[in-house]
Amino acid sequence: MARMRNIQTTAASSQPDSGTPPTHRQPNSALLLDLLQRHEGATIAQITAATNWLPHSARAALSGLRKKGHAIARSAEEGSTIYRIVEQPR
Repeated sequence: MARMRNIQTTAASSQPDSGTPPTHRQPNSALLLDLLQRHEGATIAQITAATNWLPHSARAALSGLRKKGHAIARSAEEGSTIYRIVEQPR
């Protein structure tokens, strides 16, 4: 039993205590919605940079949002394709 206590104490003491509460990451799906709901919308490059997804995964997520009822507009601006949510899901 004493040995078990030593292992637990060592494991607990090896973790640094920064005194700050842990940060909670926003799920990528929520992050995608936030990007698309901005007035300026988002490009595939912006989506991939924010989510660490590959471009084909970002496009698949856009398709998934369309299937859930989101109306996503696509427009070409300044040589890039911009995606925006224009309606909330039904």
